[in-house]
Amino acid sequence: MPEGLASVHSNLRTCPWFAIGEVVGKKFGRFAAKDAAAKGEKPETFDFLGFTHYCSTRRDGTGFRVKRVTANKKFIAKLAAFKEWLKKSRTMKTAVYGLIPKPS
Repeated sequence: MPEGLASVHSNLRTCPWFAIGEVVGKKFGRFAAKDAAAKGEKPETFDFLGFTHYCSTRRDGTGFRVKRVTANKKFIAKLAAFKEWLKKSRTMKTAVYGLIPKPS
């Protein structure tokens, strides 16, 4: 293998997206929905980088697509931070209100 290609290959193996295939295995992919429906189950999902990934189809109903939604754990944490900010700022004067840092 050429030297440059070997370094690209080793970098690819350390990439977190490459690890998804090893973690998820055959329970997630193009035919996962059909296989799960045949067994009477739902297709597998997994959490990665703050998102829940799940199997879906294109808008026209054909083909395979991986869709993502915010992971519940991440969403609940942001909601709690916003709730705390809201509690602090609801009794303040309007002039001071703009000086409070908003949750990021």
